[in-house]
Parts: sequence; C-alpha cells; structure tokens
Amino acid sequence: MGDDWALSKIAAWAEQGALTKDRIMARLDDTIKNSYAIRDDEKPVLDGIYKNLDAHDDDASLLTEPAFINLVQTKVPLPRSADQQALGIIYDSLTCLSTLPFPSRRRSRTMSLSSNGLVRALVWALPDRAKSFIEEGPEACCRNETDHHRLIFQSLATIEHGNDFVDDENMYDDLLDVLYSTQEIKHPGHSPVHRETLRPVAKRIYAAENDVDIASLAIPTERFETLTKFLLAMQFTPPPDESSEDFISATKALSACFSQGRDMITWPMFEHGLRDHAPYLFSPYYRLLSTTFLDKSSTIDVLEASEVSHFLQREKEKGKEVVLTRPMQSQLNTFLSHSVYFGCLDRIRHFSTDRPTPASLMNALQDVPDEAILVVSGKLESGQTCTFGLFSPKPGSDRTSIQTEVEANPNNAGQERCVLFQLQPIHNVFKGVVGRPGWSLVEATGLGTVTFGQGGGVVLALENGLRRATVRHGEADTKESYAPTAWREEWAVDFDVADIEIWSEPQEA
Repeated sequence: MGDDWALSKIAAWAEQGALTKDRIMARLDDTIKNSYAIRDDEKPVLDGIYKNLDAHDDDASLLTEPAFINLVQTKVPLPRSADQQALGIIYDSLTCLSTLPFPSRRRSRTMSLSSNGLVRALVWALPDRAKSFIEEGPEACCRNETDHHRLIFQSLATIEHGNDFVDDENMYDDLLDVLYSTQEIKHPGHSPVHRETLRPVAKRIYAAENDVDIASLAIPTERFETLTKFLLAMQFTPPPDESSEDFISATKALSACFSQGRDMITWPMFEHGLRDHAPYLFSPYYRLLSTTFLDKSSTIDVLEASEVSHFLQREKEKGKEVVLTRPMQSQLNTFLSHSVYFGCLDRIRHFSTDRPTPASLMNALQDVPDEAILVVSGKLESGQTCTFGLFSPKPGSDRTSIQTEVEANPNNAGQERCVLFQLQPIHNVFKGVVGRPGWSLVEATGLGTVTFGQGGGVVLALENGLRRATVRHGEADTKESYAPTAWREEWAVDFDVADIEIWSEPQEA
C-alpha cells in the first residue's frame, strides 16, 4: 500500500509518454547539461569542435570516424606507426557509449556522433563523470568501479556467444539509474519514486528496446589485441618512434591474460583481467579522450602519463639492451602506475654471466634506495622468452612480512603491495598476502636458494647459483605468500636464467 502513490505516478508517466526511449534520452541530455559532468571551461572546447565541423561540411554537424581520427592526430602525440584501426575501435566505443542507457549491437560503420551524443559518450566513458548526473544515496544507487568496467566492456564487445553465466540485474542497471536520476520532481518537498520501485519498469523498457544483453557479449581477441598494442605504446610519454616486435610480445601476453587462451573475451574474463592484473590498462584511452575533446591532458581520477624511463633512453642512445624493455615497463605500468614513477626508474644492478651469491642478491634487494623491482628472465625449452619478477614497495619489511598497501585515494588502487608477477609469455599478477614472508634464503652447501613465497599459491625459487628458476603455481592455502590465479589451475615451469635485473627509483640528492 505504501507504494501506491509511486505506482500511480509511474502510470501517469507512461500515459504521458514520458517513458519512451526518446523522452528518456531527452531528459538525460538535460540532466547532464544541468550538472557539472562537463565543466564550464570544457563546454567551449566541445562547441568549438562542432563549429569547426560546420565550417567544413554543409550537412548537419556530426562527428564521423574520419573526422575523429583527424582530430585525434592533430591534438594527441601518437606513435609514428599508430594503427588507425585502434583509433577506429575507440571511435566505435564512443558511438556505443553515446546510446546508453539503450546500448545496441546493431552498430554500423556509417554511425556518427552528434554534439549531444558525444557528450553522453564522454560522461559515460570517463571514470569521474557519471557520479555528476547519477543520483546516489540510500534510496538511489552506488555506482562503483565494476559498473564503469562493464560500460567499457560493452562498448568494445562486437560478437555474441552462448550465455554461460547469469547477470540478470546488471543488464538494465544503467537504465534504472537514469530513470531514477532524471525523474521530474515538480515540488522540492515531494519525494522521488524510489529506485527499487522503478526496477520492474526499467526491466520492461530494457527488454523492449535492447536486442542483446551483456551476458551474451564478447570482445574478439584479435580486436582486443589491436587496441591493447596501442594502449601499451601510449602508457608513457613521449610515444615511441616506431612499433617494435617487443610491443607485439607484450600485447600477446596481456591478451592471454584477458582471454584465458580463448579467441574471445567475455564480461567475467574482462573484469577479472582489468581488476586483478591490469587496472590501469585503459588510462591512455581516458587521457586521449580528455586531451582530444576537453583540452585537458588527464582527468581527476586518472594520473598524467609518466615519462619513459630516462635510463632506458640513455641506454638506447648508447645502443645497449636491457631486459626490462619499454614494452615490458608498459606492462608493469598497467598495475604499478600509482606505485612507481617510471621516468625516474633506474637499473640498479644487472647480473648476466657473473652471478652474485644468493645472500648478495638478498642484500642487493634490501639496499635499494626506494621500491624494488626484480626481473628474472630466460628461455623455456620451446625457445619462448620467460620473464617473472617481484615488486616490493618496502623491501626492508616485505622480506619477512608483506606489508599492507597504502591507500592513496578511495577511487584508485593506491600503492600496490608486494607482488610476484609474470610478463612473458603471459601477463599475470600474483598478489602478496599481508603478514606472510615475502622471500627467504635457504642455505645449502655451496650455492643455496632464494625462494620468493612459501606454502601453496605461487612460489619462485632461484637455484643452482641463481642460474635456474623454478616457478610453482598451486592451489591457494592458509600458508601461501602469493595468491594464485584461479583459472590457470596447477602447473610448474623451470628455465635457465639468462639475466637478473634490479630496478628502483634513486633517492633525490
């Protein structure tokens, strides 16, 4: 009985035509314009883009894909060999986001963006904007990072597959949030219709207007790789002069992490990869949109791009090679962006033909001026490069007891805690378990072993005078130091170690 007034109001909206797709979209546009989703200093930039389009085209002011690519190329420093196909995928992503909360899979290459459509795309795409026009509170919603990841996934997915999981409510959550946040309240003393009361309405409208649901969508792996190669190249500034074979290897490694060995990436796979293994992969995507359309190099919740390592640049000028190449540092940046400033990252130690004793390696890790990144690289029997490593923000403490991460901002992951990672041939991050020992020296006659991890989970052991590496990936247990990746199940690999590097940020004089 308590909701009778709300149900009567909903019935009146339906009778007035206020629940049609066009009316809902019009209210959304008005709500965005009356919010601070687009800042006052950003509106003239967007207006200028469409005025310029008018000056060059007699047709209605629409941003086409060629116009978008041209605009990006004039405003954003890009790799010399930037793949226009990657920019086309980003444009396609925007056209999909512009249709929210009524996403359609029936996109065509002739789609273009109106001024209102572009604004909608931007406020859904940029991670700090939706909260400006979506009401939050006890009777409303509380949008989180997963909601935003879902939108990015939807905008990239182009194929359908058999629905192998249930995600019923999330399918129309965006529409439900829009219905609640844009409802007309004629008197400030009147209560809005509660969000949950609107759920049956949202479900009914969504079913009538949408041709597929998120549970059936997937991103083709090849499409993901095209975009990922571009995003990796754009992790640092300035962009690389050319695309090397190493970027292809780094792309394949990240793709294997997200696709889990399949030819497509479903929503649960995408969310797992982005949340646990590469949370900052899409930062260049956000920066590109912000630079192109808002004349801002970044947004509130996205850090500015780090400079490429000065050490790497110096070594390149000398014609010298390093194990932790720019593409691999780009991989690291996808999960260490808030923990390391890569522009200042130096190689502190390098061991190749001459190896230290295990005890000396332990001391070298302890003696770094700041955080420590250990890289261990070699070849598998197949000839594939195999690269594992360790990141420790506090090597003086993490050795005996992994410390908790520092939460820099509730909207980002803060500083990453101690982790083991794999960069080749697959990208993976194995989170350290707070309070467990990070690494230890097992004394033995002659050579000894440095072991990273204990118990189950993931363990990396450097044996035979640091010339042989063994990695064990097992089931999680109460004694593990580094958590395993569930989908990879149990496995072990060993390889001859070719190089060991230790990197850190030197302390300022």
